[in-house]
Amino acid sequence: MKKDSLLKGAAVFGALALMAGGMLAADAAVNSSLTNSNNSNINSDSDWEGRGNRGAGNMTGLTDEEKTAKIAEREANRTANQAAMETRRTAVEAALSAGDYDAWVAAEGSNNPIVTKVTKDNFAQFVQAHNLMEQARTILSGIGLDENAGHGMGMGMGLGGGRMMNK
Repeated sequence: MKKDSLLKGAAVFGALALMAGGMLAADAAVNSSLTNSNNSNINSDSDWEGRGNRGAGNMTGLTDEEKTAKIAEREANRTANQAAMETRRTAVEAALSAGDYDAWVAAEGSNNPIVTKVTKDNFAQFVQAHNLMEQARTILSGIGLDENAGHGMGMGMGLGGGRMMNK
């Protein structure tokens, strides 16, 4: 009994890790393609000087009107990028819910690294892993460990670190 529970837990954790890695790869690919297709976001390395100013870039020597215009342009680009990412995410979720591999590939984009790992042959397992992750999120949220609580489920560099576990 204990061995079965341990195996099921390991399988769920593996599925969670697979999905999280896939989502991170997908997000990185979308961000990369959006930035590349919209090269008005960042025109040169010098734009990144002074990033500490909330992403405003190096604006020394600009008039107040030019600064306002540059900030407005960047905000518009950010909003457009967010809308495009949300549209892509919705299409990916719909394809996963429908179990439609071809729609999923179209939503992810053929240049996305996850598409090389998830094939038509193993797509059903991928959908199953996705569904298990959704179940895990629901269960964790039900016990007060939602994904925004910093409960240590994040990927990379010790993010989360187990905070909020003593609530």
